Amino acid sequence: MVWVGSESRWVAKAGIGGLVLAACYPLVLRAMSLAPSSHVQTRDLPQSLGPAETGLAPVRLISLPGTTQMAIAADPLSPAIQWWRPPSDTLARDAYGLARRLAAQAVAMQVGRGNGQFVWQRQAFLWRAAIAQLQTIPPTSPLATLASHEQRLYATRLAAVTARLEAVEADVLGQIAGRLGSPRIVRISVCPLMGTCRHHQGQVPPASPASLIKMPIAFVLLQQVAATASDLGDSIYIDPHNFTENGAQARIFVDRHYSLGQVMARMIDESNNIATNQLIDYLGWATLNLALQQQGFATIQVRTKLVGAETSPTQNMGWAANTLTTAELTDLMRSVYARRVPGAEHLIRALATQTHRDFGYEALRAFPAQRVAWLGEKTGQNSQVIGSTLAVRVDGQVYLLTVTLDRSGNQRRLRQILRDVVSYLLYREPLLGSPLAQGS
Repeated sequence: MVWVGSESRWVAKAGIGGLVLAACYPLVLRAMSLAPSSHVQTRDLPQSLGPAETGLAPVRLISLPGTTQMAIAADPLSPAIQWWRPPSDTLARDAYGLARRLAAQAVAMQVGRGNGQFVWQRQAFLWRAAIAQLQTIPPTSPLATLASHEQRLYATRLAAVTARLEAVEADVLGQIAGRLGSPRIVRISVCPLMGTCRHHQGQVPPASPASLIKMPIAFVLLQQVAATASDLGDSIYIDPHNFTENGAQARIFVDRHYSLGQVMARMIDESNNIATNQLIDYLGWATLNLALQQQGFATIQVRTKLVGAETSPTQNMGWAANTLTTAELTDLMRSVYARRVPGAEHLIRALATQTHRDFGYEALRAFPAQRVAWLGEKTGQNSQVIGSTLAVRVDGQVYLLTVTLDRSGNQRRLRQILRDVVSYLLYREPLLGSPLAQGS
């Protein structure tokens, strides 16, 4: 005899004169020897399991707690084996019952002093799981109408819990922003690769984007290369009129030819200003800003070229200040790391080879490497702002994080804010008591 468990998907293999393996996901239950003429049949499980109904004897039914009962019957005098799966209405009843039990657990959870966030996170998980169960009930089931009503009710409860969580997490970011000074000068945005973003003044533009504006330029370049059947290997001439000062490690110079891919990479990994100005000419103001608007980035606008220490480009300089918000920049970063833009791997590689590692990279060194990994970063700093946008993996989950400080050059404060946000993602606890609350 062979007996079984709770799944309606079954696999059986009969070998000549030998072994039959009876398996179900997730349980592998039994093996038995059958005669050479063995064959397998599948039918719905009868309401009663007697010889008259099955045509086979004996029949053994194994009941597994909390699961659908299923059976296999084998006649020791016959080479036949039969498996049954429950009818669809039985599966629907099971799904509906499990959804109700999950909902009851969510309702039973009590918010007490200091545990509100934990309870709401757990309730959100339970409501989502209950909704997922109801969604498996087919429209032909007698329970379909009731399941649809329950699903709407659970979705309302989930929305309320999610709103509470958003308010709590926004407040956490506000606390982080104000820890070492005024929170008014701080912008913070953090997004999981999939899911809801959280912000502190994320919709308020910082005083200046500085070199963070180079990310949107690279984003549009990749889109245009794909749309126009161009190639990152195509050659581009660096006009002398785009000269301005760069750092000592600069590898792009005027009056020379480079590939588009090289120019884009140097704009990101060494924050090359000459490369940025040339790509603005290559794309054009109208193409740049229209492409960003079409992607939903309403506040990101590229309207002026970049200037180093004191030398400005001599042609096509622009007409107004560049703008962005940390909310939109972080969402743009998410599009890159989710690979929703063609050629994203080239930009991800440039971010990962960033030469300026004093901000996010340095901040994340405080964490255990097996739990937190810096993936890539673009930094920005001028007389009006200091900031960073980066990708980080926390316990296997990828997050995108942007922080800016207006009219500040305080690298220590920037690193501490970055560290505090990641600490929150890692430990989900009040940050002031975190073992990583101090840093440099």
